[in-house]
This record gives sequence, C-alpha cells and structure tokens, in this order.
Amino acid sequence: MQELFQQTGLKVKDNYKYVSDIYDQLMSKVDYKFWAKYLYKLSLLYVSKNSKVLEVASGNCRLAEYLSSYFKSYFASDVSLSMLKKNKSHSFQKVCCDMTLLPFKIRFDLVICAFDSINYLTNKKSIQKFFAQ
Repeated sequence: MQELFQQTGLKVKDNYKYVSDIYDQLMSKVDYKFWAKYLYKLSLLYVSKNSKVLEVASGNCRLAEYLSSYFKSYFASDVSLSMLKKNKSHSFQKVCCDMTLLPFKIRFDLVICAFDSINYLTNKKSIQKFFAQ
C-alpha cells in the first residue's frame, strides 16, 4: 500500500492521521456486520458475487472487513493512508487515493460510498468529478 502511494508520486496531506487513532472508538456503535449484509443483499439486485467492487472513502476499512467476504474482488480506498493502515486485514486490496481522482485502470461493477463520506465533497465541481470517475 505504501509502495503504490509512493509510486504515484502523489503528496497528500494526511488530515486523518490523528483521527485514525480514535476512529474505532468514535464509531463503536456502528454495526458493520449488519450494514455489510444489508449492502450485499441490496447489491445482488445489480451484481453478482463475482463482481469487482470498489469502496471509496472506506476509512479504517471496518465495513470492508465484512463486505469483502461476499465478493471475489474487493478494493477499499481512502484519502488517508493512516486510516487504511489501521486495518490489518489481507482479504482485500487497499489503495490510498482521492475519490475524485481514482487511479484505477480496471472497471468496477459496483462502487460503494457508505455512511456520510460523500458529504466531504463540499462543492458542485467535486461532486461532478466524483461521479465522472
């Protein structure tokens, strides 16, 4: 993960470096297992277990821990390297990137942006860039 980040040559300020240390406590009431099961059942209306899935703004990847078990190919991404590093799971790929500038050359069958993540896009131009990705 660090290697991919360095290879892109991107210099991104990690605004969540200190938040990553307390994020699990802040989100302790979230039932990630429940939400993963709900999102999976909903996604089956559109995709299959063999689909390629991208979760953007995945934070500490707690949702990805559960949701990735339902899909053959799962990628979790976040702008904060510190948040991604908090998750030690090796059952899915983690990529540090901005959700408005995705670095992927592959196409995904399903893109998930859970919880309030899209709220961080604070202007029309950013929202348009996100959906264009």
